[in-house]
Amino acid sequence: MIKNKKILLVAFYFYPCDLIGAKRSSYLANFLSNKGLDVTILKADNENYYNRIDSNLSFDSNIKIINVNNIIKLKSYRQSIIWYFTYKKEIMKLLKKNDFDLIYFSGNPFFYFSLGSFFKRKFNMDYILDFRDIWVNGFKKKLNWKGKMLQHFKKYLEKKAVKNAKIVIHCTEMRTNIYKEYYRKFENGKFITIFNGFDESKLPTLETIHIKKKNEYKLGIFGKFSFYNSEHSIILVNAIKELKKIMKIQIFHIGSKEEYLIQLVKRNNLEENFKFLGYKNYTEALTILNTMDFLILNNRADYELGTKIYDYLFLNKPILSFITPNSEIWKLLSGFKNTFLIQNPRDFISAINYLKKTNDYSVINEEKLKKFSRRYQMEHLYSQLQSCIHSKNISNK
Repeated sequence: MIKNKKILLVAFYFYPCDLIGAKRSSYLANFLSNKGLDVTILKADNENYYNRIDSNLSFDSNIKIINVNNIIKLKSYRQSIIWYFTYKKEIMKLLKKNDFDLIYFSGNPFFYFSLGSFFKRKFNMDYILDFRDIWVNGFKKKLNWKGKMLQHFKKYLEKKAVKNAKIVIHCTEMRTNIYKEYYRKFENGKFITIFNGFDESKLPTLETIHIKKKNEYKLGIFGKFSFYNSEHSIILVNAIKELKKIMKIQIFHIGSKEEYLIQLVKRNNLEENFKFLGYKNYTEALTILNTMDFLILNNRADYELGTKIYDYLFLNKPILSFITPNSEIWKLLSGFKNTFLIQNPRDFISAINYLKKTNDYSVINEEKLKKFSRRYQMEHLYSQLQSCIHSKNISNK
């Protein structure tokens, strides 16, 4: 156990922010506090979350929260330089007043990751980097010469930050292996994977809804869809055009309304088949999804596992996935029942026809599901923190 140890958790997105970027760091802070650690949070002021605030979220009152703000909001790399110095100043003040055992940097954004090396050198402070997203490696967007120069500088910052970190965390095995290979000269054991998982503390108590054989189906989409790949919207619309001839079928989209998909639906006269519900908070969204017969999944990158995949597993309903073969998410889903890879309208139609005929609609059993909860993943992380703090205590004797 590592009770009474003091951890400084540095994050931009954090409670009461309802954006997906705040979920991991907020859960971690609660978890560590419940384990008996003294947790201090350095986060962006709530003004930086705009209207994405959920006042219904609960939080451990023992956790000390310190807000950071700038007149300039974080929108580009130029603003991140200002934020870098603001965070540096605040961390410096905290380290002078407190004897922290560890700093935990949660990305993204990543402008404060390079501060780890500075505080390691100045205070001999161990730190952890938690890559929730891509910073440099894996960035594939085409860049002009200015962008390439900036990217080269970011690579330098990332390398320095990773080199001196005690632990480097990614959300997928693919990302972890990329970093192990890219930084193979560094200590290999520092690179670990902590999946996101579903947040059992925020999930509603759901009554299992069994699908009955019928000729009427509701399918739910949670979050971005056409935003990631417009071609997937065309595939979906073409499949619904065919299926509506033989059954009643509706798609319910929960999330920010996507004009491309909305206009595509209108052009194909499918307004009765698509319902755009707009943004809903996490609990409300999951409650609505639980009334669906099947779930539709999209993913923005082959090497990522978006958080909603774990929510889908929790709901345990058939999943129709608009993703690429051999992607990280398909490697996960292909090991379960009633998960379908959709690459064209025929795949979608075939999946629906198959589900019409089967009596077993489950995807995952209860024992396997436990491994995909945030609690299970945080227990693994906690064991890593124990060894990290223990080794620091030995070196300081």
